[in-house]
Formats: sequence, C-alpha cells, structure tokens
Amino acid sequence: MSERHGHTHGRRETPEYQAWKSMVARCTIPSASHYAEYGGRGIGVCQRWRESFVVFLADVGPRPSATHSLDRIDPNGNYEPGNVRWATRHEQHRNQRSNRFLTIDGKRMCMTDWAKLSPVSWAAISRRLDAGWDAKSAVFAPSQNRGDRPLRRAPTFQPWVCIQCTTLILGRKRANSGRCDRCKGVV
Repeated sequence: MSERHGHTHGRRETPEYQAWKSMVARCTIPSASHYAEYGGRGIGVCQRWRESFVVFLADVGPRPSATHSLDRIDPNGNYEPGNVRWATRHEQHRNQRSNRFLTIDGKRMCMTDWAKLSPVSWAAISRRLDAGWDAKSAVFAPSQNRGDRPLRRAPTFQPWVCIQCTTLILGRKRANSGRCDRCKGVV
C-alpha cells in the first residue's frame, strides 16, 4: 500500500483512493470496521487490486460523480474485475442480499421494482410467493380484493335519529320501527 499513486491533493486522498483503502481494509483486516460483513463472510479482494491502487483504478475507472460509491454486482462475490462498479445509493439498495429477486420472462429484478409494474402491492406479491404462486402470476395477476385476502364486510353502523324522541343513535337501525330501544314499546 505504500505505492505512489498520485491520488492525493495536498494531504487529502481522492474518493477513489479512499474507496480502495476501505475495500482492502474491510476484507483483510479483522479489526476493521465492517470486517464481519465482508472478510468475515469470505469476501476478498483480488490480489492485483489488493497490491496496487493504480491497477484497481485502471480496471474500475474514476468515480462518475460524488453520488457514486463502490459496489459489488454479486453481493456474495469478491472484489474483482467484472464484479465491481461505481453505483448510486439507489442502485446499491436494489443490490442487497436481503432483497428478493424475481426472474420473469428472462428479466431479473428486485421484487420492489416488479411491484411498481404490478396491479397489486409489494405485500400482496410477497404473500402470493409465500403461498407458492409462480413469479409471473404473483406479480401480474389482478387482485379480486384488497391484498388477496377475502374481504370482510364491515358492519353497517350509520347514525340515525329515533322518530319518537329524536335521539341520535349510533348503531343498526331497527328494520321497521325507526324507534330506539327506549321508545320502542311506547305508542
């Protein structure tokens, strides 16, 4: 890591150099922050990159903008050519191990992205998949009811006024009388 690389401005390191240093540290140094999620899980850095920032930068290229950071295309793969890119936060959120990916007609996307194209909610898609539906049906079959669960008919409690004492009643109206319980026997 002592190689001269020309990626400092005065005492400040470039974002690319900082990303490279952090990548190497979290994969190789057990005391480094986040080592457990990287090196501890077996994620490594290819030898060429581990030994040379210049080679890493030549393979990956400069960071396109300040909103980009280093990302592995396969979140379970190593830091190596073909599996690393500069990605935005949105792209990285779609590339997490916790996401559920679906492949429909050869197109692989995160379930959240499929839900944006679906007539049903993300939660309904998830329930359908958990119930054994195939991916295409889970995403694109229209729902006959809210959330693919049978609709419960809500009780019809509407306010009404007793025709005798004019008291406002919240509850079911008596079918024929229109009188409250207190007035129903009085004529």
